[in-house]
Amino acid sequence: MHRRGFDRCGALWCFMKQLKAIALWLYRIILYPIIDNPIFFLYTFFINEELMIFSNIYAGYLNWFLGTLLPLFDGYIFCILASILKRIRMRGLVWAVYTAITLGETFSLFCYQSQYSIHVLQLVMQTTGQESSEFIASTLHTAAPWLALAVVAMCWLLAWGVHWIHNTYSPDWGKRIWRVMVFAMVIWSGTREIPQYVRIGRSFSEHTTTLLGDSQHMPRLSSCYVRFFYSIAFNYVSAKELDLLVDVVAQTTVNSCSNNCPAIVLILGESFSKYHTPLYNPESLPVSPYLTALERSGNLYLHQDAVSCSNLTSVVMKNIFSTWNDDDEDSDIHHTLFPAVFRKAGYKVFFISNQFCANTGDIWNTIGGTIFNHPTLNQLQFDFRNTCLYPYDGDLLQAMPSVASLTAQPSLLIFHVMGQHVKYEERYPASFECFKPDMVTTKFGGQHAREIAAHYANATLYNDSVIGALWNQLKDQDVIAIYLSDHGEELFDWRNFYERSDISHLNKCVAKYQLDIPMMFMVSDLFKANHPDEMAAIEQCLDQPFISSNLFHLLFHLAGINHIDYEAKRDLLSPNYDPTLPRIVGNGVNYDQLD
Repeated sequence: MHRRGFDRCGALWCFMKQLKAIALWLYRIILYPIIDNPIFFLYTFFINEELMIFSNIYAGYLNWFLGTLLPLFDGYIFCILASILKRIRMRGLVWAVYTAITLGETFSLFCYQSQYSIHVLQLVMQTTGQESSEFIASTLHTAAPWLALAVVAMCWLLAWGVHWIHNTYSPDWGKRIWRVMVFAMVIWSGTREIPQYVRIGRSFSEHTTTLLGDSQHMPRLSSCYVRFFYSIAFNYVSAKELDLLVDVVAQTTVNSCSNNCPAIVLILGESFSKYHTPLYNPESLPVSPYLTALERSGNLYLHQDAVSCSNLTSVVMKNIFSTWNDDDEDSDIHHTLFPAVFRKAGYKVFFISNQFCANTGDIWNTIGGTIFNHPTLNQLQFDFRNTCLYPYDGDLLQAMPSVASLTAQPSLLIFHVMGQHVKYEERYPASFECFKPDMVTTKFGGQHAREIAAHYANATLYNDSVIGALWNQLKDQDVIAIYLSDHGEELFDWRNFYERSDISHLNKCVAKYQLDIPMMFMVSDLFKANHPDEMAAIEQCLDQPFISSNLFHLLFHLAGINHIDYEAKRDLLSPNYDPTLPRIVGNGVNYDQLD
């Protein structure tokens, strides 16, 4: 018995020694890439600390613990690549690629106050070589690229210095403790980051960006490289979607068209709050004198209950221009764009915009204007566009087609202004600085809020004059204009906050001020005389709930277009309009059921 027990202990001892040998082997194998590239690994740590600090300042990235440890795994992966490529003397290439990508996010933080994101990478991927060189040349006169280079250089110097001090002054036991700590942190970060890279790998094979944006498919964007590769995957799928959309729009067909209303104008405003105009709020400052007078004359009809699906212009535009309905079983890329339908129906389509212009490299123009600025989609949708942007919306009237060209054949004019988009003080010339902070009352924010609200009031006053100047050119024709804003705007209405916020978690107050929008019908005297049925429909619909993503149904009604995607139950002017249909906003929330 004693001998048998001794043999068992001996076997267990041998097994433990083997386990120890395997563990030491794994320990050395796992640590080897770091030991082989110590300065580079230290650089990856310091540069990610820098990214975390500036992300806190600019982008609101608040998780210090994850921001410190998770990026270690990215650096470790690059150390492995560096050790492998060292055998063919290309280790420096890995260092250069890693530095370039982290330099890019550092520059983005300084220049755009943004980490790597879908939008930033979209800008890079859609920029031509000439545009890139022009952009780089323009940024050399700013502090952003030089600050980014200085920070990256400082991180390299800091990594070299820490490595030298560690090698020179650290005792052997200190080095062993350091290695054990690094080993533990790399293993821990790897267990957290590997699933994120698996999700990114799967992202490239997804068919729609809708799935990629869903929290169940989206990786945790905890490090520079996860953000970088996820943004590439998202834009790769988005580009495939855009190619499919091009094919769908190219195949647009129209069953018939009566050209019922020969001149239709769609005026798209920006950040226009219905609660800060006397059109909807009698207690508001007198910021809409022209439109108020037009209403009194009987040529303007105010719709009372319109909402937008989102508070992001790019999302709103995608929903307004697509003929997709939110209860369709497919996605918007399987449906055409309504201007292309109008062109197929024989209308001449003009798109005059002070925000989206194919000939400018502005970041938000590129991001938000994808469905407009894609060369083929542009040709399929529009007969005429303006070729430049203007400092103020009033200058946009210079790009207007002549009244004769608008009335020579059935025409659709889409007139899109910057309106009251932040920065409010940049939306009006000095001659419209009529309202001062002491003339404004705000419930929250004190003097600072009154200054901002005064700028907004002046921007609204100027916007009123621009719309008035546009309508003055058209009012003697047989024309109808629908004027609505892309979304609303908070202005210290129920809290100390202005502009817009994340609406992934909506409450009733946020929805009220950020998604409620002004909407109005402007009709000429000639239109009123020639279209009694449409006038009767307008007068009857003013209190009906409506969402702007159903706008194309109304436009098809006015033109008399018979199209496969048209649904009378969504057409505000149809006697078959269904006011009980859910108005889906934000991340799939029914606006009318918000608490």
